[in-house]
Amino acid sequence: MKEKMKEYLKKLGIIPQYTEISIFLIGLTVVFIVIGNLNLSDILKFFKDFWEQETTLDFILSVSSISILILVWLYAWFLSIYHIFSEKEVTKSDKKMMLDFTIVTITAVGMIASIHILSESKGIWVIFPIFNFISVYISFLLLNELRKRGIITTTDVIIVKQAKREEVIVGTIAVFILFFISNYIFKNHWSITFSICTSYAALFNEMITKLFFKHGSTKI
Repeated sequence: MKEKMKEYLKKLGIIPQYTEISIFLIGLTVVFIVIGNLNLSDILKFFKDFWEQETTLDFILSVSSISILILVWLYAWFLSIYHIFSEKEVTKSDKKMMLDFTIVTITAVGMIASIHILSESKGIWVIFPIFNFISVYISFLLLNELRKRGIITTTDVIIVKQAKREEVIVGTIAVFILFFISNYIFKNHWSITFSICTSYAALFNEMITKLFFKHGSTKI
């Protein structure tokens, strides 16, 4: 029963599938977004406000919890970059962390992008960011529920396939070009730029690589 449901959901496109290269390009996009939108004055202001906060038990617990979550996310981000260059077998725990990094990042940014577009939209066009927001939220909840019920596993979502050198080169160049155009020429909100780059990472990189390198490619 579970296998039939899994196959049905795959046909509908509800169960996403990521490869090492697509996760790497998502992690790389994070780097571009941070570097391209880093504001030193905002960082200094944040730390100034932070040190001026009254130190209470609740404050310490909140900071500790947030710090742990950030460190876990950063480690998962590191794995997304590391495994593209490593020929070591990806462990189950690493797969899970990479999957959580991918889903949480894409979902969070998708929601931020939807809220931003919603604030800029007028009239009937408001329906599109609302639909996107609901779609992202439902996908996140559904995927978590499917994992909890054992209908899908991490292996169903992450396809372990050693990335080829050409995939990495083509993907990196394409994501950088998309980032540069969206961020610096069209001056889109960072969440919109992220969504554009990650859409390429998830949908088009492998197709374009196969188109230009029909005779196969070299392992990293």
